[in-house]
Amino acid sequence: MAAPVASADEQLLLDQAPHLTRLGRRLQESTGELVGVLGPALRRAAADAVGAAEQLTWEALEHLLTSTK
Repeated sequence: MAAPVASADEQLLLDQAPHLTRLGRRLQESTGELVGVLGPALRRAAADAVGAAEQLTWEALEHLLTSTK
């Protein structure tokens, strides 16, 4: 799961770098290592961040991951 997280970290076009790799273990545990769950959650969190703080937070990701289970 480290490769998809690192790739997403590079591709997100937010003003503040999200540094998702620091959240790797939490993301892995929360998604059950399912990339199909991770991708949509990251896209939604990034879309929500645009126009706001433009920063992904663990709280925003956790909310999206737990609401999609």
